Amino acid sequence: MRERKESDFLPDFSTYTVSILTSAEQIAELTRQGYSNSREMEAYTRQGLDSRAIAFLIFAGSDLAHIGWIMMSYRSKAVFDNLPYRVDFENGEACTGGTETIPKYRGKGLMTYGYYLRFEYLRKQGVVKSRNAVDVGNLASQAVHAKFDPYIYAKARYVKFLWFKYYKEVVFS
Repeated sequence: MRERKESDFLPDFSTYTVSILTSAEQIAELTRQGYSNSREMEAYTRQGLDSRAIAFLIFAGSDLAHIGWIMMSYRSKAVFDNLPYRVDFENGEACTGGTETIPKYRGKGLMTYGYYLRFEYLRKQGVVKSRNAVDVGNLASQAVHAKFDPYIYAKARYVKFLWFKYYKEVVFS
């Protein structure tokens, strides 16, 4: 985690609001304040918030445009990422995931700005490293992550068929 200039990551439109949620009760407050989509996302976010994950929401006007998560424990990681890669939560690591940009807002830099916000939050919390898994076919996500100069430490193969699971990680030196 290193300090970055916010201006390098701002989205491509000017009217947006950021909300950071740490409890399910905050969803009702967003609805009372007139933000749309907040009730529809309640079931999705409740499980994450109940596991003590932290949600970062970006609204375009009153519309939910983007959501991303920080997980600070294996319990919260299990909600968003079932891959068994190691995150050393006890020694200053965290992970990000569960990122979604609503289709009509894609291509406007919200994922980039959302990651900036999450990394800045983690840095200020004293987290030294954030881990994340990105599918090799998800070129948009890879392009966003590249803006943050990531260190790719492994490539993994994950296969799940009915009850059978296979995971193999090849760590780069």
